[in-house]
Order: sequence, then structure tokens, then C-alpha cells
Amino acid sequence: MSVRSIEIMDNTTPGTLTLDVFDMDTIQRAEQFRPMDVLFVSDVRVSWRGGTRLQMCGKSVLTHQPHTPEAEALRLYISNQANTRGGAPGWSGWGERAVPATVRQTRDRLATGGMFCAELHALLTHLDLDELLPSTDNTLEEFRIRLADHTGEVTAVLPINVLENVTGYSVAQIKNMNDEHKTGLRWMFMLEHCYCNISVTPPRVVVLALRKAIANDPIPLY
Repeated sequence: MSVRSIEIMDNTTPGTLTLDVFDMDTIQRAEQFRPMDVLFVSDVRVSWRGGTRLQMCGKSVLTHQPHTPEAEALRLYISNQANTRGGAPGWSGWGERAVPATVRQTRDRLATGGMFCAELHALLTHLDLDELLPSTDNTLEEFRIRLADHTGEVTAVLPINVLENVTGYSVAQIKNMNDEHKTGLRWMFMLEHCYCNISVTPPRVVVLALRKAIANDPIPLY
């Protein structure tokens, strides 16, 4: 019997799992897979024989490079881990998934000193594109921002590579913009309702993803 073993990971733990594929069509498709590609896998069998492994079966579904919000979040997580050498905590680096939270809930939990992840629906009230700061490990530059909702305000840092992903401008372009262009870029987001995926390692609140809210977005349930 032919078998192809694929090492996979997600944003819930820094560890990896092995996925065993037995179907010949899928094995041939796997020839096109590359490191950091995203796979959607469902209805797999879990085997604990000789260590935990996942195994494809007759009901299993495997989709290569799906175009979904979850896939984009995972790509961003991997990109941020690579860009910060693991220094920025991911969505769920401590065994939990990011859940909607108010600013007050975020600040209250921040005060406890624990690491966590959250999704904020808030107004961006401060962004100074001339205030570029070195990150704590000096591997990446970042901006200081403030986010506010009906419960309060919290200060966070926005890595420049995240702003690059959001705006489509390169790091060099952002740094070399004149004042007029910086003002225009700033007001693309200032006082706009935004969805922010944040990770917290007290006292730092790091924005891992940011986008402007749209009319079709669901109302957050806290």
C-alpha cells in the first residue's frame, strides 16, 4: 500500500502532526504541495498507535489552498511568526482560540498578567505614521495605535508588515511617503470601525491582523 506522510500544523499550538494519505489521487496531488501551503482537512481518523497521527479515510476531504477567512488568518499567523522569529504570539499560541472581546474585557484580562488572544471590533482612534518604533527584539518596526469601543480604550502596537498587508504599500513606500500621502493613508482607518485580531503578552498588545468593518459583518457576541 502506498502512503504519503505530510507534516501539518495550525495556529492552536506550536507542535505539528503527521497526516498519512493512502488515496493514490491525493498522493499525486500532494506532489504539488509546498511548505507553508494551507490545507483544509476534515473527517480524518486519529491514531494513537506509535504516537498521535492523522489518517485519511473514505469520508475524508482535503482541499489545497482554500480561499476562506480562516485560511487567510492562518497564512497571516505563519507570516507573522516568520517575520518576528516567533516573538509575536499567535492567535492561539497557548491552546485557546481568539474570541470576540470588548476593550474593557481585554484590559481586565491584561491586568491579570496572562497571555491570550482576542478579536476586537473597535474604532481606530490614534495612528501616527511618523511615530515608527523598534520592536522589543529589534527585528521589526511598529506603530503605536489606540483602539476604542463603548467600554473604553486600549493602546496596542501595529507591526509595519501588518500595515503593509492591509494597505498594499511596501515597507519602503510607507517610510518614503510625503506628508500628504501619509495623511491620506492614516485617514483610511482613523475613526473607522475595524476588526482587529490581537495577541497579548503583558504589557504588550500586538495587532496581528486589521481590516475595516463592512455592513455585512455579523454583530459581535461578547
